[in-house]
Amino acid sequence: MILTLLSLLLYVPLSSEYRYLPEDTPGNNFNENTGHGRYTIKNEDRPYHALVFYGTLYCSGVLITSRSVITAASCFIPRLKQPCFVKLGANFIQGKGQILNVLEIKIHEFFGHLTEIDNDIAMLILERHVDFEHGIQKALIVESDIALRPGTSIEASGWASQNIVGAKPYHMIWSQMRVIDQAKCQAIHRSLITHSNFCASYVVERRLNDNGGPITFKDLLIGIVSYAAHFNDTPNYAIISNVSYFNRWITLNTKYFINKYCINGHETVETFEDY
Repeated sequence: MILTLLSLLLYVPLSSEYRYLPEDTPGNNFNENTGHGRYTIKNEDRPYHALVFYGTLYCSGVLITSRSVITAASCFIPRLKQPCFVKLGANFIQGKGQILNVLEIKIHEFFGHLTEIDNDIAMLILERHVDFEHGIQKALIVESDIALRPGTSIEASGWASQNIVGAKPYHMIWSQMRVIDQAKCQAIHRSLITHSNFCASYVVERRLNDNGGPITFKDLLIGIVSYAAHFNDTPNYAIISNVSYFNRWITLNTKYFINKYCINGHETVETFEDY
């Protein structure tokens, strides 16, 4: 009951005071050939990127603690009773990696409240702790009440399909995007744009195939891919769940599940940061 009540409070941002990233107006640095300079990447480039299998479906996700992954809630609709597991440290879907069963799936309480992708975020609780080997790392999450300036260059990753030209089938892929003005995005996606998400433009030749993957600004996790517009939609605007907006929800649920599965499960936990 306490968790539910607190989650209700988290539905609306608790502050109207925002800090902006970057601090200065970004320059015109949007170029699909910058950064990694390639479409197909390796796990070492995105060491927190996860593969999420849900029945016969797959999505991306991002490791945030040794026992939790966040992804898009839309990955699990409508089959909420399918088996789910996570793979980490893999360069492609069929490749070798660390596989962990998912013990519990926490869908945001208000997922689909205003639109079908409103509050599109979920937390996966892993059956055991991740073994941080072969370069696997946790992502650093952006703080609450942070906004990205339009024009800011950000990075996204996901899993390729057989239909994406220029990428190896089922390999991890990378794309650069640029944050666009919310009003401009609303003119295209209309009611799909809410306080819980924002938009970014991308080069169609470097589009993503799936959702749930991490969006970063200088290695800081600022978003989760909600709608990647991978069907050559025009204009090419992806919709991204805003991690800053969900920071309190993530923190609250992480502490709740640590208490549920670790402290009450008699594991030794000294601090929240141990996870």
